[in-house]
Amino acid sequence: MSRVEGVFERLARERAGAYIPYVCAGDPDRDFTVSLATELLGAGADILELGIPFSDPVADGPVIQGAMQRSLENGFRVSDVFGIVESIRREGFEQPIVLMTYTNPVMRMGLSDFCSRAARSGADAILMVDMPLEESHELDAQAKGHGLDMIRLVSPSTTDGRIGEIVSRGSGFIYAVSVAGVTGARTSLSESARTLLQRVVPKSSLPVGASKCASMGMRFLRSA
Repeated sequence: MSRVEGVFERLARERAGAYIPYVCAGDPDRDFTVSLATELLGAGADILELGIPFSDPVADGPVIQGAMQRSLENGFRVSDVFGIVESIRREGFEQPIVLMTYTNPVMRMGLSDFCSRAARSGADAILMVDMPLEESHELDAQAKGHGLDMIRLVSPSTTDGRIGEIVSRGSGFIYAVSVAGVTGARTSLSESARTLLQRVVPKSSLPVGASKCASMGMRFLRSA
């Protein structure tokens, strides 16, 4: 059983949802990232989503875009994220860490190298926001070979047939994008998000989550 699965088993017994905050790695620097991450985990976060900065974050809104730009301007490199994860683990935190990333930084490093270093550092899962399902077979194999969960995305525009394909290729949990477009602050779940959950949950044996306040990374998840 992976650490992600273990969290949701516990939450299912407690009939509780998961709190999964998002932190952009390297904003404004490595030490602050570690400090913020450990503060959140110490305050009770169930899982941490650690974003890897990318110069063209098309799926993200201005808040995360700004965080990624600051990180890159301060010299952040993809390999730095592994040191951040290692530092979090040295502080004694055992909660799962999901690496949220775009395709380009991972492909430049190499899928095998990225997955190997992610697993060795103590990361638990990968959330690749822009790689089509049809092109992810090699990534899936590398992730599975290194014991990493692959978190899959579905959105309001995803067809019912496509939802079935996506959830069958996921592990850990399924991420339901609350609205079409980029991430951004919201005060409540939209009706489209509720409708999407009603479509996805019956098809998934995995927990399904929807972002309520995407730019701050709050994830409220329920077990399918």
